[in-house]
Amino acid sequence: MKTGKFKQPEIWLQWLLILAAIWHLTAPALAAPVRIDSVEGPVNLGKFPWKFHLGDDPTWAQPAVNDADWLVVDPTKANEDSPATRFIGYAWYRIEIRLPLNQGTEKPTQVGILYGGSIFDGQEIYANGVKLGQAGISTPGEIGKMPLMQAVLVPVQAIGSDGTVVLAIRYFQDANYVHVFGKGGGLQPQVRVGNLEVLQGIARKGLLERQVSQLDSVLFTGIFFLVGVYHLFLFSRRRQLKEYFWFGLVALAQSVNAACSTFLFQYWIGIGPMHRISPIAVHLELIFAFEFLWPFLSRKIGPVVRGVQVLQVVLLLVCLLAPFRVFYFPLWQQWHFPLMVVPPLLMYLGLTIWKAWQGNPEARTIVTGVGGFVLMEVFEVGASIFSWPQWNAGQWGLLLFLISMAASLANRFARTYKELDTLNQELEQKVIDRTKELDGKNVELADNLKQLELAKSETEGKNQELDRKNLELDRKISELNRKNEELIASQQRADRIFSALAEALPGTVLEGKYRLEDKIGSGGFGAVFRATHLALGTQVAVKVFRPTPGNDSADAVERFRREGTSTARINHPNALRVLDSGISDEGIAYLVMELLEGYSLWEELQKRGYLSLRRTAEILTPVCQALAEAHRLGIVHRDIKPANIFLHRTGEGEVVKVVDFGIAK
Repeated sequence: MKTGKFKQPEIWLQWLLILAAIWHLTAPALAAPVRIDSVEGPVNLGKFPWKFHLGDDPTWAQPAVNDADWLVVDPTKANEDSPATRFIGYAWYRIEIRLPLNQGTEKPTQVGILYGGSIFDGQEIYANGVKLGQAGISTPGEIGKMPLMQAVLVPVQAIGSDGTVVLAIRYFQDANYVHVFGKGGGLQPQVRVGNLEVLQGIARKGLLERQVSQLDSVLFTGIFFLVGVYHLFLFSRRRQLKEYFWFGLVALAQSVNAACSTFLFQYWIGIGPMHRISPIAVHLELIFAFEFLWPFLSRKIGPVVRGVQVLQVVLLLVCLLAPFRVFYFPLWQQWHFPLMVVPPLLMYLGLTIWKAWQGNPEARTIVTGVGGFVLMEVFEVGASIFSWPQWNAGQWGLLLFLISMAASLANRFARTYKELDTLNQELEQKVIDRTKELDGKNVELADNLKQLELAKSETEGKNQELDRKNLELDRKISELNRKNEELIASQQRADRIFSALAEALPGTVLEGKYRLEDKIGSGGFGAVFRATHLALGTQVAVKVFRPTPGNDSADAVERFRREGTSTARINHPNALRVLDSGISDEGIAYLVMELLEGYSLWEELQKRGYLSLRRTAEILTPVCQALAEAHRLGIVHRDIKPANIFLHRTGEGEVVKVVDFGIAK
């Protein structure tokens, strides 16, 4: 019976196929650790199977985790429908490796791990539960500034005694980018293990290659920045050339846009902000270009252009304030630039061609640059829609535009020099004509000189006569100086006498009616004393006449009386009232006036420096009213000044008074 069964080979073939299938399905899960024969040269772990599990649990980094039920993925046989390539959020990869021991028993000390993330995802790598580092995005929902590739050391304590190391990768994909750029996942573990220095060299080389690939963007950034600063400098020297100001802003905006393509700028501000700043710079560039190009080509900016500028401002605000998913919506990313950037560029090109056809020299010079700029920008837009090659076409276009601008400035200076040469020739001809005219004038001048010689002789005779008269005048001046010295001496004596008199007058009673008290002021004709009217018991002010040479004449006394008479005739609340006047038995001329408390307008101006419009009106209105009353009586003050306007303080408030009618007519 047994012999019969052994004679049926098809049954044994079926069992062998079943066992082969079982072995094929279970072999990856039961596979031994990946053996690393040497750590001197990098070993790519991406060609070995990894275990994969969706979700996030920090304990999955530990080597003792049971991962028997995890999905086994082979990076060399990636399937787009596999969960390992289509997930969003967190997932973990694990692999067990065995490193060679030094001299058979010692753990290796310079083993490194080279790994990396991208601008859309991040990775945290662990060795036997010890976190080694992080690359790519820092956390989901944020735009990180972590290195995209780095080499880290595997600590000795993270290596098992037999060289076994369980590597775990905590992998996360930012859902914001997934919604924008399509399905998630897509990156299988690309990890290398080997000598740390070798891996660090690979990381540095990769960074250097990326930086070298962006040298053109760095070059453009520097060129546009320097051009922008230079034109702003030219504008600061000649403010009337506003085109330089706007063109400088165009170049600076393009400098920011070019900087957004550089690795250092992306690393400095993050990928997300960079994607906002770049379109903002483009919209600012379009706005500034309108302000530059239209006046530069002698064209007034109309409502249509203003409308396009307003639209650019609206789009700029969308780029600045819109939520992440709205701003990175695929349709917005693909069509907002073609629809909103290409029309202004065509407007620039159309205006330049039209002005060039009309004969504008500036337009003829820059039409090639503007055309190249528009063509390159259109190519840049096409690259974003149709996946054309990316080679910084927009930057090259603007560079061509800058070259055409330099040519335009050179032509402008050439035309200026040509005009100056023409002006020089005209000036030389005018100099020749003027020289001939001056020769004729010189002949005429020679005749005039002869006549002047004759006149000179006559003048000398007259000068002798004038010298004689000058001697006589000097004699008279000496006599006047002598008399003036005598007058000054007399004046000084009178001042001393009156000063002594003024000091002695307090307590004096004039004509039995007014007792002088303390001196409260002085003027050109005398001093003012506070006094008491003995009969009425009221306070008054008494102005005493100064008996100085020239003031003791009948005319001076008459003018002193006229001050009292003139002021007494003016019955107005804003004019100083004169109550009495006379000459005492001792020969003292005096005026009795109402006593004022306060200070003059001159003192208030010295204190404040200036008055408000309202305060000025409050003072001048009463002054004008008092003068109007004086003019009505036929009296002209003739000495209105701040010192003769007094701000009298009463219990009811301030009263403006016009004083000193001593020279009234």
